[in-house]
Amino acid sequence: MKKILYILLLIMSITLKAQIQDSTSSTMTSTWQFCAVFDAGIDTTIAYDATCQMNGSITGDYDSINYSSLTLTGTFDDLTDTNAVFTPSAPDIATGAGYIRMTAYYYQLTGVDSMLLTITPEEVGELDNNILPAILPFIIEY
Repeated sequence: MKKILYILLLIMSITLKAQIQDSTSSTMTSTWQFCAVFDAGIDTTIAYDATCQMNGSITGDYDSINYSSLTLTGTFDDLTDTNAVFTPSAPDIATGAGYIRMTAYYYQLTGVDSMLLTITPEEVGELDNNILPAILPFIIEY
């Protein structure tokens, strides 16, 4: 299931117009403007020895974006690129998952979207199919 979360940044501009003809009346107009729609990308699974290319997107008015994580300690090649590459650290691989968040900034407003990164563990070892016939006589003899 593809999880997409859109967050809308809103700016409210208020115009107060005083009507001079009548000192008791005034008009207040409020305008809501959609500034940016952004998405950190879909939840992703990578192998323990791989990197994760972010697939974020943003449209509309914004000043900048920034990738970060509260739980993962790996590194980004460029925190401000929607297609940044994340390299997990050894603790990240041991933990196996964490959230990466994309924060968008517009004036003094911020919005956040997150994606779940799952890291598959290193395989401890695989049984070689050729070894079983070699050790089977010893097991039976014991």
